[in-house]
Parts: sequence; C-alpha cells; structure tokens
Amino acid sequence: MYEYRGKKLIEYAIQAMKPVAREILISTNNPGDYAFTGFKTIPDIYPNHGPLSGIHSGLSNSLCDWNLIVGCDMPSLTITLFEFILANANDYQVVYPTHNGFTESMMGFYNRSSLPVIETALKHRTNKILSAVAPLKVLFLNVDDQDFYDFKIFRNINSIEDLDF
Repeated sequence: MYEYRGKKLIEYAIQAMKPVAREILISTNNPGDYAFTGFKTIPDIYPNHGPLSGIHSGLSNSLCDWNLIVGCDMPSLTITLFEFILANANDYQVVYPTHNGFTESMMGFYNRSSLPVIETALKHRTNKILSAVAPLKVLFLNVDDQDFYDFKIFRNINSIEDLDF
C-alpha cells in the first residue's frame, strides 16, 4: 500500500499486467484495502502459510490455465519481461526469471496443473515456494543477457526506506 511516485505499489503491478492478463485477481486477507483497484480480491485458503498460500489461492480462483503471478511490491516490472517469460513457457508447469544467479520466486508463470502439488506442499507445511514446486517441471529462465534487462526490474519494496531508488 506504499505510495511510490504518486501511485500505490500495487497499481504498478496492475499496470504492467493489464496488457497480457485476461483476468487480474488480488490475493489478500484484507480485501477492503484493495477495493480502490476495482479487481476481485481473494483470501488465502490456507492462511498463515506465506506467499505460497497466495499463489495457491490465485490458481484455485483463476479461470485460466496459465497464470502470471507477481508480488505487488515490484514497481519496475515490464510487459517485455512478461512477454519473454510467456514466449518461453513451452511445456513447463512453472517458469521463474533468474538473473545474476538469483531466482525471482515472487514473479512466476504457473500452469494450473501445478495446483495439486502446491496444495500438497501447503498441507505438509512446506511453505517455501521453491521447495513446494520442486516436483514440478520448472524452467529457471535467465534474463540478465536480454536487451530489456535492468537490475532494477526486480527491485522490491519492503520498507519506506526502499522507496528511495
């Protein structure tokens, strides 16, 4: 809900996703906070399990086979990044961008076929995203050699101090 350059952080995620998304869902346990967006909000089916629970709820409520899921605290994501990921999904169940040896697990492309594995992980309290998806066919897609890449693309905002970049 932080404001950055005149907009709330979630508005950047929505703006970046609109051109490639048929439907936008907001995973939150505080739906009133996001009413201003006009998009459907969905609560965690497995509360208190961290971001994996939000991914699970999003996939469970989505009408689409393929789902782009992003954290709402990354104001520099671009449609070019999304298009590159979508173009490389092929027969994978999950695709994560990687750069400088780091996997961006809070920005992934998920097929609904991954849902049973993610749900099993949550039931067994395996809440770490990469551990939960390990049994799936996952592509770790390196983006740091792409023309659109800038290290700031994945910058996330976790505190007021992080807004100054």
